Amino acid sequence: MLRAGRAAHAVGRSAAGGLPGPRRPRFAGQRPRLPGGAPEPGRDLSFPHCCGKRSGGRCDRPGRTSVRTGGFRPRAPDPRAHGPWTCRVHGSLRPRATRFRSGPQEQLGIALRTPVPVGAVGRSSSQGGHLVSRGLPAERVTVLIAARNERATLPALVTRLRECLPGPPEILVVDDASTDGTADAASRVGARVLSLPRHQGKGGALRQGFAAAAGDFVLTLDADGQDAPEDLVRLLERAREGADLVIGSRFLGRFEPGAISRLNHLGTLFFNRLVGVLYGVAVTDSQAGVRCFRRDLLERMVLQATEYEIETEMLLEAIRLSARIAEVPVRRMPRSAGSSSFSRVRHGLRILSVILRKRLP
Repeated sequence: MLRAGRAAHAVGRSAAGGLPGPRRPRFAGQRPRLPGGAPEPGRDLSFPHCCGKRSGGRCDRPGRTSVRTGGFRPRAPDPRAHGPWTCRVHGSLRPRATRFRSGPQEQLGIALRTPVPVGAVGRSSSQGGHLVSRGLPAERVTVLIAARNERATLPALVTRLRECLPGPPEILVVDDASTDGTADAASRVGARVLSLPRHQGKGGALRQGFAAAAGDFVLTLDADGQDAPEDLVRLLERAREGADLVIGSRFLGRFEPGAISRLNHLGTLFFNRLVGVLYGVAVTDSQAGVRCFRRDLLERMVLQATEYEIETEMLLEAIRLSARIAEVPVRRMPRSAGSSSFSRVRHGLRILSVILRKRLP
């Protein structure tokens, strides 16, 4: 009976002089059909918005089907077929930028060479620091530690780094001509060691380490054990969200009792303010040793510092290069062994000299 009704409707249209009668509405995502209800030739039925590429056809953008389809007239451009979306089975839609992301690593955006826009929410991955994605290269992580006579604190620090960072990161220790066996202690716990034949200072050791690091992300950490390795995870996540330089700010976090002297605290606040006034960038910790860099930013920096002023110089170079700078809170703990070689007067004057020299034309 239903077929008879359809036949009568077709006869009625012919009798009316070929005028178009009521047509069944076309819904978005509906497969085009040829007369007789057969699917259109040359179309991949599992991808209803596809242009025929999966069947070997050539796409006639915009809005056209495969040249093999024959008989099916072009329709208006469909933004889901050629716009910022990609099609999946059963016609569901998903942003093209995330079509390969299925695991916890991919949800971070860490498996793609193109960074996720700043502000995207990241989550830690338990699958590894080598960022794996189908058909895409993995991104590597290097933790760079400049050390001089830190045999007492370095082994425990390297062990904690391996426990808290996802995957097997490269831990690179630059031994700045230590005399207490720092290089041997680092090697025994599995770190990669670069031994300098003569003392070059913290700045010189970091510059040598940057040149030798193999990671796409390079994290820096002091060897004295005053920084928590667990905080590096937040820096790495923020860098994967799009920041070029992430600073671990002790002032956004907290200082444990005895972690910093009052004079050093006031001196850092002064340098923070001076950088803000002269360079127009408000940072809360310009002297932080905990940082995360993107490899492409490091390759563009021009670094010359040899001592503790290296932290200030790296920040000013990032400002000069218009890098995306972010800060995350970190903890600062008192030193458990050894003593610091930082001199308030000598190194303070070197930091001031870098700030003023970089500002001059």
